[in-house]
Amino acid sequence: MLDVSEAGPSLLKLSERLSVRFHKTGSGPPLLLVHTIRTQLEYFRSLAPLLARSHTVYAIDLPGHGHSPIDPGASFNEPYFRQAVIRFIEALDLSDITLVGESIGGALVLTVAASLHTA
Repeated sequence: MLDVSEAGPSLLKLSERLSVRFHKTGSGPPLLLVHTIRTQLEYFRSLAPLLARSHTVYAIDLPGHGHSPIDPGASFNEPYFRQAVIRFIEALDLSDITLVGESIGGALVLTVAASLHTA
C-alpha cells in the first residue's frame, strides 16, 4: 500500500496522463468521498472530519476538477471517471471500501461498485 501523509492534499500519479488529487484523514475502514461535476474535494470539508472519527476518509478531485490535472485527450465521460476512481482504489490497495458520492458522484460510485464487484 502507498504510504500517504495526512498533512494536506496529495497528487497521486496513476499513469503518464492521469493524476488525482486527494486528501486522506482519520483511521479505520476506508471510505471514499466523490464530489459532483464542477466542484472539488473541499466540498467535503465539513463532512470528512465527522466521518474520520470512525473511518480513513479519502476525498478526491475527479480528473480535470479542482486541482487534479486536465488530460486534454480525455473524453471526460462516465467510463473515464469510473476507471480513474477504480485505478485510485487499486493504487492505494484499498479493500472493503465504502463509496460515498454526491449527485453525479453518487451515480459514479454505483458504477464503480458494480465494476469492482464483478472484477
